[in-house]
Amino acid sequence: MTSKTSFYNPGLLRRSLLKGAPLWGLWLLFWLLLLPVYLLTRQDLVPFELTRYLFDCLVVAGTFGVFFYGLAVAWLQFAWLYRTRSAYHYASLPIRRETQFVSRYLSGLLFHLVPALAVTLLTMAAGVVKGENVALPALIFLACSTLMFLFYYGLAVFCAHLTGHVAAMPVLYLIANFLAPVLEYVLLLVANALIFGLSVSQHLWPLWLSPLYYCLNRNIFSVEWLNRGGETIGYVFTGWKPVLLFGAAGLVLAILAFLLFRRRRMESAGDVIAVSWLKPVFRYGVTLCCGLTLGMIIATLILNSSQIHFGTLLPCILFASIVGFLAAEMLLEKTIRVFQKKNFLRLGGALVAMTLVLLACRYDVFGFTRYVPQADGVASVSLDGRQPVDNSTIIEKTIALHQEIVANRHEVEENRGSFRAYRITYYLKDGGRVERYYRLPVGDHSDPDPSSLGYRMEVLENDPTVLLENYFFTSDQIRLDSISVEYVSGEFGTYDQINMTPAQGENLLEAMRKDVSLGTLGKTGLLAEDGVSGNVSVYLQYTYQDGTWDRGETLYVTPEATHTLEALRELGLPEEALQ
Repeated sequence: MTSKTSFYNPGLLRRSLLKGAPLWGLWLLFWLLLLPVYLLTRQDLVPFELTRYLFDCLVVAGTFGVFFYGLAVAWLQFAWLYRTRSAYHYASLPIRRETQFVSRYLSGLLFHLVPALAVTLLTMAAGVVKGENVALPALIFLACSTLMFLFYYGLAVFCAHLTGHVAAMPVLYLIANFLAPVLEYVLLLVANALIFGLSVSQHLWPLWLSPLYYCLNRNIFSVEWLNRGGETIGYVFTGWKPVLLFGAAGLVLAILAFLLFRRRRMESAGDVIAVSWLKPVFRYGVTLCCGLTLGMIIATLILNSSQIHFGTLLPCILFASIVGFLAAEMLLEKTIRVFQKKNFLRLGGALVAMTLVLLACRYDVFGFTRYVPQADGVASVSLDGRQPVDNSTIIEKTIALHQEIVANRHEVEENRGSFRAYRITYYLKDGGRVERYYRLPVGDHSDPDPSSLGYRMEVLENDPTVLLENYFFTSDQIRLDSISVEYVSGEFGTYDQINMTPAQGENLLEAMRKDVSLGTLGKTGLLAEDGVSGNVSVYLQYTYQDGTWDRGETLYVTPEATHTLEALRELGLPEEALQ
């Protein structure tokens, strides 16, 4: 008889299911109460209310729910790897490693599939009882929650095979989900203290490197609701692409975990890192993260200021790096006796490398601080978050002022007086983008110095060309949704509004354009006109054509804005409000 290799052991799968009954039983009970039981108790339902509730539950299930449940299931299935006795026991059984892994992995999938399928069928039945067809959203709920569970479960299983310590597994899982944004934040803080002009608002890498953080910041379960005359008539689920990608990534992680398990040393039970070639990564990764994070905290506490100086930051980072290296080595060796020659050599190399990188950033070895784009390569420029302007004169003035800022770097950095923060963003013709952020001196806020860099940047930012583009968009993709005028009336100072026809609104806009171009309306910051009391304001609401973006701009009417005042009088605004 021909012998066959089996990747499935029914006895092992059955034992795993029975052992995990309390866990998947609670998971089943939770969703029974949240979906079918809750649906049956709803009263006075409006059309599609149950469908909306199902998709709201999908957000909870596909983020927090499967995040924690996937970790719990993986820990239950593979916790035996972390105890020496149980690891040796299962390794001695006449069951191939492939069979053990696949059987346990499949039983973990059943922990979610069986309860989810049961809840889906009961939810569909509850919808029938309440008079609404929820079959499609219930099936979407089943598919999406399963795909997201596939990812988080696969990630947890992968983390489970990287370590041999019971406490390290959930820590690695949390690190995998949050390391990217935390490390990015710390790196930008440190770099901001070292690199003149660096903007901390940019992203160093994609958000999807941190799965849960990505799901919380981007609603991947997107649903488009169809409306007719203000009434909902249907819905379309549009979030399949990210959900399918997450599910595929979960399968890839499970395969990687399978490959790690095939070569795993059972003697690694109890080790923080069970994969030998990952130990240097752990050692120097902890050194780097601890050095930057703890070093930044220590430097901030010492200076008690938002301005961090390189002379203080460097020794703090090096000290924290030593602490991180020794802690990582103690965890790897499982002893406090790590003061050996080889470790001193490793630590010395790490400190030298870190010092060289920090010095290179501080003294602009890579030319980041000194770089200013050429005017012929810039398509448009945005000043302090305003709309991009493609006017060649504005671009040339911005570049000239930017070059002066770079030339006076030390004066700007050593300024201890009043300052204004500005962001310059260049949009290049080749599709690239250059962004810089500066804290420019202005002298005194109450009596600013016209020759200061901050004041001159204010003048450029309040140039009529810039203001016209910021308040009155010229893009065909942006439409004006509404115009509203608000003014103070009566002895009690209450606010009233004026309703306008489209023709009246266009007449007001034209008058405001004239005043902005003359420099009598719309100025901000240090150059805001005297006499702006907020008695009369005009609010412009803009929306991008596809509905993905909206923006509002408020202009306070000044006594010098004669064209706007005349247009407001024609609208019937009380004369006392215009005084």
